Amino acid sequence: MKRITYTFLIIFLFSMISFAQFFPKIELISSEGKNIPLDVENLSGIKNRPLLKTKEHFDQKYYDGFFLLYKVKAEVGSDVLGKYTLERGPLRITVYEISKEFDSLRMIRVLATGFYTKGSGFEFRTKIRELEEHIFFITAEAADSEAQLNPLLDYLHEQSDEIILRGYSSNLSLSKLKFKLSGKDEMKREVEFTKNFDWLVSQLKNPVRIISIRVEAQ
Repeated sequence: MKRITYTFLIIFLFSMISFAQFFPKIELISSEGKNIPLDVENLSGIKNRPLLKTKEHFDQKYYDGFFLLYKVKAEVGSDVLGKYTLERGPLRITVYEISKEFDSLRMIRVLATGFYTKGSGFEFRTKIRELEEHIFFITAEAADSEAQLNPLLDYLHEQSDEIILRGYSSNLSLSKLKFKLSGKDEMKREVEFTKNFDWLVSQLKNPVRIISIRVEAQ
């Protein structure tokens, strides 16, 4: 029984790594048709420790480079196109957007999601705004069919594709990243709940990669 379990685990890990090798780099293109460079996020300092430890945890759990973090500089008001072509599939690609206007609530919404086969292209568009916080989370899942949605997507669809993200927190050792969220129940009453990043990733169906892109508006 143990041999079967270990064999299955090895096959699963190799399949995830194989998918990752064919997961293309994301291109961000300006309205002028120029590539916008993606810089690796600096995770030094005590403030970024929960995010750094979260990255290390997932890279160890899945494979090195499973969780990638970038930042991008773009001009306010500019239109940005994100795109890439799948060299292997099928994959469900989802773009979650976290945004916070000054003196306003922070929101997390589903910007785009779709089921894509080998050779097909995925695109999403956005306009750069002057925000207090602006982050894109892109997830890739080895889904079996277009109808297969993870529980997080199901929940967000029920919430009109957006909920309030009230803030972040961590544990005493600063090794966990937690999200304080607020949605609506069946009676449309506000319900607050806290989930850590581990739980959110566990909701994905066969996750292949997670990419964070933080926008610095200029």
